[in-house]
Amino acid sequence: MVNQEDPLVTVYMPTHNRGDLIRKAIDSVLNQTYKNIELIICNDGSSDHTSSILEEYSSKDNRVRYLTNETSKGACFSRNRCIEIARGDFITGIDDDDEFTDKRIEIFLNAFRVMGHSILSASRIYKDQSNEKLGDLFEGKIDIKMLGDANMIGNQLFTKTSYIRSLHGFDANFPAWQDYDMWYRLVKKYGYCFKLSEPTYIFYVDEDRPRITTGSRAHAGYLMFIDKHKASLSKSNFKSLYVQDLINRGQPITFNDLSKHLTYLNLKIFIKYKLKSYYFITRLYTLFFKKNRRMERMNDGNN
Repeated sequence: MVNQEDPLVTVYMPTHNRGDLIRKAIDSVLNQTYKNIELIICNDGSSDHTSSILEEYSSKDNRVRYLTNETSKGACFSRNRCIEIARGDFITGIDDDDEFTDKRIEIFLNAFRVMGHSILSASRIYKDQSNEKLGDLFEGKIDIKMLGDANMIGNQLFTKTSYIRSLHGFDANFPAWQDYDMWYRLVKKYGYCFKLSEPTYIFYVDEDRPRITTGSRAHAGYLMFIDKHKASLSKSNFKSLYVQDLINRGQPITFNDLSKHLTYLNLKIFIKYKLKSYYFITRLYTLFFKKNRRMERMNDGNN
């Protein structure tokens, strides 16, 4: 039974060799404006000083608990271990190199209380060492048809712990697309996800932080996803997911790709892709042209 006034919220976090980064992630959870939380961290076979950091936090804040995998089992296995022992009525996750904004959990709970949405996600802030930008500020319902086109939810959501448990957590067989698979099953069984436009998750995109977004693992995840969910995916979904796989692997989108997999979403993506390419090429040309003109003037002045 959910305590409407002050429910316990569980936050799960898998971690592997991120001792130099994990403090920011942990602090962002513990410093939430909403205080009735527990943070469960699974140390996935780290060989750095992660274990000592987790011991430090758990000894000074009883809201922090941690588990240890003797050898690395992967993020999904580690998340599922946390979910198994979660005591919260609600649950959400965080990656060990990202951060929550300070009102993230408060905002989710308010949305549940006021609007009754029991599956929630929010927009993100993308950040690197020098810049930050807002992600998609869309707000509204994401139903199973929309979700079949792309992972419009993102890498984390907020829901009832019982929902995640009823679906046996994340599928550890997936080499990529694990979050997407979990969200798709969740929405398919329990109904739409409501996405809030206010960004409450800081997603770090520094080039030196490894993410499973390109290469053979990403493609294998795509293939597993469409095979697992082919009975509920529409022809339009299959076309959209083909382009999503190209994007995830950093592959170019060609006119041939668009003509064979034409959907409204793919057309929007293609136009955006081409505009970016056009802007990049014209910018390079402009810079090159200006540089050559300056050199010509300097040479004319020296003659």
